[in-house]
Amino acid sequence: MQRPTIIVGTAAAVLALGLGLFGTGFGAAMASPGFQAAVILTPILLAAGTGLVLVVPGFAAFVLLFGTFGLLYSFGFNFVTALPVLLSSGAGVMAAGIALRPAELPVEAEEAPPRRVQLSGGNRDDYPP
Repeated sequence: MQRPTIIVGTAAAVLALGLGLFGTGFGAAMASPGFQAAVILTPILLAAGTGLVLVVPGFAAFVLLFGTFGLLYSFGFNFVTALPVLLSSGAGVMAAGIALRPAELPVEAEEAPPRRVQLSGGNRDDYPP
């Protein structure tokens, strides 16, 4: 489940970065400095949340969903911004799913582990390096 989360989160961050660069370049004269900072920092926040999925999925879910709200604050929800907003919220929900799944219990082997692969002339450890 981590791979799909990383793929979807990366796609959301790249699309949000393109949207942010277009939005900042298109409306730079009319935007306040705080709005411009939100437009540029939101894709960085999404990329950071995507990277955190491997280490801390619970915090990554929070960061990705916070980035989703940053996208909604910066651009709203319309035809152009629908895909990055839905992808980032989907990545946040998947990261939350990773964080909330039960821990896998270690499986105890009832049998002894099999011996290493047997080569034609003997075991690999029998030969010099």
